[in-house]
Amino acid sequence: MTSPPRLAYLAWAAICIIWGTTYLAIRVGLAALPPALMGGVRWTTASLLLAAVVYARGERLPGPEAWRDLAVQGVFLLGFGNYAYTFFTSHRLTNMSVLLLSASVIVFLIGLVSEQITALTYRPMPGDR
Repeated sequence: MTSPPRLAYLAWAAICIIWGTTYLAIRVGLAALPPALMGGVRWTTASLLLAAVVYARGERLPGPEAWRDLAVQGVFLLGFGNYAYTFFTSHRLTNMSVLLLSASVIVFLIGLVSEQITALTYRPMPGDR
């Protein structure tokens, strides 16, 4: 059996490789397509692959009642976040821009992990609901 530190290193390596291919796809895609079309092709392809994985595992996609909330999240995450990054780096993808975006992901993950650790170690005091 693989030890937990080894699994953590493997997970870290997978995140580095997967996130790194995002920037490679942006650089290669912008050489052939306009920013909006390139972003749309990337996210449509990713969505179809993810839907195929969900169906292959025998799970169901969210129903129509969740579509409004998911659409709002998609507009903010993909529309403003990823497209803005793709648009602003369409003519110049610098190492510093990739470093800053990667650092923001790392800070987000640190916050997420600390929140999970806090949730695991929280003990309600008498009188708490």
